[in-house]
Amino acid sequence: MEVMAYLLWVVLLLLGMFFKKSKIITIIIVLYIWAIISFNTASPDYLNNQYMYENIQLSVYKVYEPGYVALMKICGSLGIDFVGFRCVVAAIFIIISLLAIVQLTDNINIALVILMIYPCLTFASGLRTAIAYGIGLFSFSMLLKDDRHGVLKFSIGILIASLFHYSFLANLIFTLSKKKINIAKLIRYMLLELVLLLLLSQGAITTLLKYFITSSKILNWSILGNYSHPSIFSASAIVLTVGFVLFYLQNTFGYNKSAILLQHEISERKSIRYAQYTGIDRILANSAMLAMLFLPFFVINFTFERLLECQITISLIVLTSSYEKIRCANRLIKVVFIAFVLNTLFFTIVHSNLYFPILSNNILFIR
Repeated sequence: MEVMAYLLWVVLLLLGMFFKKSKIITIIIVLYIWAIISFNTASPDYLNNQYMYENIQLSVYKVYEPGYVALMKICGSLGIDFVGFRCVVAAIFIIISLLAIVQLTDNINIALVILMIYPCLTFASGLRTAIAYGIGLFSFSMLLKDDRHGVLKFSIGILIASLFHYSFLANLIFTLSKKKINIAKLIRYMLLELVLLLLLSQGAITTLLKYFITSSKILNWSILGNYSHPSIFSASAIVLTVGFVLFYLQNTFGYNKSAILLQHEISERKSIRYAQYTGIDRILANSAMLAMLFLPFFVINFTFERLLECQITISLIVLTSSYEKIRCANRLIKVVFIAFVLNTLFFTIVHSNLYFPILSNNILFIR
């Protein structure tokens, strides 16, 4: 059954890539993603999640995100068991993510394939992150629209996402992606970040935050001493960093060319939905530059890679809008796109002892 679990994952990846617009394949993949998260029987945080759900009334859980705690209490009051709660979380994640995807591309199945490769498997363990990610993905789709209220909608969405995982507040930096970003500005931002990291290392910011924040979870994230094992030389850190730098180069040099193609697609379809994304190349290129500011945090601890999950995924999903029509002049985009997907796949394999078993640790594959 374990072989069947892995084989099914591979088969669905291939079906999603070859049948990009098949509604039947879409339904099958959506149900598969929902089932992988819902019926998981063993993952890194499985027992912690179960204990928290069954003992949510304990005062220790008051420091957790209020949205997530409220959802647990509501489900508990309705008599839903832990497996049922996982089903609810998985449904919220996949429904909101799908709402974001259909606004951004017609190649829905390729976008779902991206989710299946990464970061979907991690959500079988990170239930809070799953909901926050779905809301964050939808918020990014609002940011990309040529709408004067796009930044406001994005900000509200990210604030809602932070009710399920505080770390998503970091995505507010992407509100700057609609402004003009250049190398000079990026360097200034990096210098400010250097000062921030120095203050963090001395505990100055943590001391200041204690006057405004009571959550021990947020305060612990601000203490660099909690991360005593820098991961800059680990295989996974190198893989993700290389993959991200490649992706950054694609965003910087590729979107200017692919924008012409996207504009042609907009005029060809005469669709209001597509016309809303006329400035998409500039916004994505700017967001890629801003995302580079997160790389130093990988050195502190690799868990900070979750800060980029939405930005990376949304860029890949949008790229699928023009991927199938790219000609030789934009062959570099194809190469870098494939390289990044392979890197993210390898990143998953590096953590195979934690995440690949999620494919088979499932009620559906237990004899």
